[in-house]
Amino acid sequence: VGVTLLYFLINNTLGIASETGSNEVLKGALSLLDFLVAVFIAGPLLFGWARFFLQIARRKRPDLNRLFDGFKNYWTCVVTSLLMGLYILLAALPAFIAGTAGALLLAARHESAAFPWASLLLLLLMLPAIIPAILVSLNYSLTFYILSDHPGERASGALARSRRLMHGFRWKRFCLDWRFFGWMLLGLLSCGIGFLWISPYMATTHARFYDDIRPDRPRPPLLGVSLIVG
Repeated sequence: VGVTLLYFLINNTLGIASETGSNEVLKGALSLLDFLVAVFIAGPLLFGWARFFLQIARRKRPDLNRLFDGFKNYWTCVVTSLLMGLYILLAALPAFIAGTAGALLLAARHESAAFPWASLLLLLLMLPAIIPAILVSLNYSLTFYILSDHPGERASGALARSRRLMHGFRWKRFCLDWRFFGWMLLGLLSCGIGFLWISPYMATTHARFYDDIRPDRPRPPLLGVSLIVG
């Protein structure tokens, strides 16, 4: 719970301040600073978040300092985060184009009898268009766990490893994430307080998923081999 609260405060304090401030200049400055924090700090923090819960999944007892381990490999984490965001954004372009076209259509038809059909068309365009963004997100969902185990890996290499590792496991990961839908809804209904417990549970589960499918995970020896070695 403590690491979740600390992670949330680092990531969101400036954003909340920029939304609640009364001075427009101050709000603009805080919004810009929040954007810079998102670009240059989110990557190292994602690395630390992945490493912290990867150690928990491996039955170790990490301290809060693990959350800042990404700053020891700073530029790799920043570039990794930027590349992930870029790839997902490019994959989401069809959804953006479909949404824009649908919004223009709705604006032209909002006073006519065709409005319900235009709304249905917008929905039909958006749903399949967002699938590529979901697939890309799944492809790169293990990137920071890979960087945690291989800190010398370059950003492009970690992304490529994640994509190869997720081949054949995207549906399994999607179903795993879908199981958290009820928990996330509960977290929203609790005004976000529930996420102090839900987020660590989800992060540990994702770390266990990574450990379960990585090819170099430790495996118990075969009985015959262990007898020969012994």
